[in-house]
Amino acid sequence: MVRVILIGNGYFGSLYRERIMRHKDYELVGIVDTDYDKLRDLRGMTVADSYDTIAQSIEHDAVVICTTPQHHAKLSINAMNRGKHVLCMKPGAMSLTEYARIQEAHADNNVGWMIDYTQLRAPELDFIDAMVLSLGDGVDSASLSRHVVTPPKPEGVILDLFPHDVATVASLFSCGKRRVVCTIEGVKATATIFDEDNDQQIAFLTASYNATYPRKYALVRIKPRDIVANPRIELAWEQNEKFVEVRSQGRSVEVRFRHEPDMITKTLDEFVWSLTFATNNGRFSKRVMRMLHAMQASAVADGLPISYRETSE
Repeated sequence: MVRVILIGNGYFGSLYRERIMRHKDYELVGIVDTDYDKLRDLRGMTVADSYDTIAQSIEHDAVVICTTPQHHAKLSINAMNRGKHVLCMKPGAMSLTEYARIQEAHADNNVGWMIDYTQLRAPELDFIDAMVLSLGDGVDSASLSRHVVTPPKPEGVILDLFPHDVATVASLFSCGKRRVVCTIEGVKATATIFDEDNDQQIAFLTASYNATYPRKYALVRIKPRDIVANPRIELAWEQNEKFVEVRSQGRSVEVRFRHEPDMITKTLDEFVWSLTFATNNGRFSKRVMRMLHAMQASAVADGLPISYRETSE
């Protein structure tokens, strides 16, 4: 049984709270939030307005961090220096410098640390991976869009809206030398990612706030094997409808999915497994952070191409 303190009881924090309380491998022993209004209705729960206060009096094994991103690194490092495992919402850190400090704390304390890229646990992406393995020689390119009805957040569109899609791109493509071109116009951002070794565009991302209605969409094109006559097999994923559309030789087939268990529960399952080995998804998260960092640098420089190399180390 993993004894957990939840830090942040807002919208997403409440979702995690519900799953933790229902999960057979977890015991929720405390909740932290600086806003008392988010704590006062939690009858029978141990609550506090700071992690330092509750950590001294409540025995716990791990923390789940659901605060705003500017607090992620400080809270993660604090918990790991106390010998506690950490599950943190994206983006996990606000910069590569913060990310490096998190990795130092992880290495020094031999604890588990994991950023929750929830989208990666969607069954639609498992289906896409299976299609790539069975029909293709890898992914040729991907287009992803994410448009939300909420107003802009302080961390900005790149660190707020791009992390899940960037994690998807990182999972679809192997490491290599990349070039990123990113621009921000008001509440909208676009980013193009190139494989610099062959100058091929591998991904295009777009995201925006203040949308008329929310929309998340992905289109993945597969490199076909020789035995496949069609030069492209396209998989279109409309997350809100939870289906994958397979297009080949002018024909279209829809495959629909049930998200049971839900992606947060699958995240908690994965986190429990990772604690057995005190592991982290740090190598993968570093690839994501480097891509996000390159996007920010390009956007600040008005779309100047930024080159970097992804590695698995």
